[in-house]
Amino acid sequence: MKNICAACFMVMLMMFGAGCSSSHLYTYAGESENWRANSTIQGNDDILSYRYTIQYIGEDAGTIERIKYKFISRNISVREDLPFDPVIERRGDQITAVLDEPEFVLEIDWNGRTERIQVQKQ
Repeated sequence: MKNICAACFMVMLMMFGAGCSSSHLYTYAGESENWRANSTIQGNDDILSYRYTIQYIGEDAGTIERIKYKFISRNISVREDLPFDPVIERRGDQITAVLDEPEFVLEIDWNGRTERIQVQKQ
C-alpha cells in the first residue's frame, strides 16, 4: 500500500510539473530607411504565437506593385511574396519552444531594392 501511494504521488508531481511550463513574452521593433517592423512573440516550452506588423514609411508608395519579405529568425520562419500594401499585419502559431534572441533580421525586396531591418528586443 505504501508503494502504491508513493507511485501515485510521483505521477501527480510529474503531471503538475508538465503543466507548469515557463511562459515567455518578447517584443521587438526596428526601422530602416523605408520600412518599420514590430513583433510580439509569446509562448511556453511547447508552442509559440507571434504577431507582426510591417509598415512602409518611404516616399514612393505609388510605384510599388509587389513586395517579398522574409524573417531571418530562430522564432519566426515566414516568407511571403504579395501585392503591395503599406501595412502588413500577420499572426501565427508554431509548435516549437520560444527561443530568446536579442534581435533578428527582416529582409524586404521591392522594385529591385532590398532593405534589411535589424529588429531588436525591447
